[in-house]
Amino acid sequence: GGSGSGASVSVALVNSNILASGDQSSAIVIQTNGTGSAAISLDAQSSVVGGATSTTGAIPVAAIHIQQGSGNSITNAGKIAASGSLNLTAVLSDAAVQITNTGTITGAIVTAGNGSTLANGVGGVLDPGATIALGAGGRMVNAGTLHLGGVRTIGSTTVTGNLSGPGRIVFDADFVQGVSDKLIVNGSAEIAGVIEVNPSTMRNARLALVSASGGVTLDPALAATQSANQLFTYRFTSDGTTLYAAPQAQFEQASSGLGEARAAVGI
Repeated sequence: GGSGSGASVSVALVNSNILASGDQSSAIVIQTNGTGSAAISLDAQSSVVGGATSTTGAIPVAAIHIQQGSGNSITNAGKIAASGSLNLTAVLSDAAVQITNTGTITGAIVTAGNGSTLANGVGGVLDPGATIALGAGGRMVNAGTLHLGGVRTIGSTTVTGNLSGPGRIVFDADFVQGVSDKLIVNGSAEIAGVIEVNPSTMRNARLALVSASGGVTLDPALAATQSANQLFTYRFTSDGTTLYAAPQAQFEQASSGLGEARAAVGI
């Protein structure tokens, strides 16, 4: 038999769109081996959509699928999105990959190699559903926006790797039912920036938002967004491995400028 190794492969999208609408279809598939690398880039006017599958347990597909390679990278300023209704995966890689996002990525990010990195930059939006798997030694830095468990639905997102960054993390919550989105980190979590809690119901209750096997560290400057009606903000606490949120009423601030009688009844 013969032997050899693959060379590097690059795909650069400029004002271009790739749509793979068929079942079991990835939009971009790159395969190389040896010292060859895969490099994919999208400018702000480009998109890659694919990875639809209608069968549980079917062969893995994704909007972008990288097979093997060394030094792989994805740089996205546009849109990468999984399609379909099952196993929604935006990025699938058989080896480590360095991902830089200032656009939008919708769907799971799954890398089989160790030491993958994900830098969600300012303006970047991640809606990964259930999974961001970066492997042992992987790291995610969030300076953009991270939605958990799907936008406007309560679910959980598991990050394999260490998490840090000054960005925004968005949680949906139902305080009456005692449930919320959860961020589960198989690694360490340094929580800074802004936490946005979107409640469908409100009561005086504490909810667990983040758990990390390697420990949770809270930045003293961690901020909370107020509720839409400006009546509540949130207090965050940690026991070392879990971050909790509890609502705090802001009635006095909301009633500032009202007459005494109107403030007393909140009108």
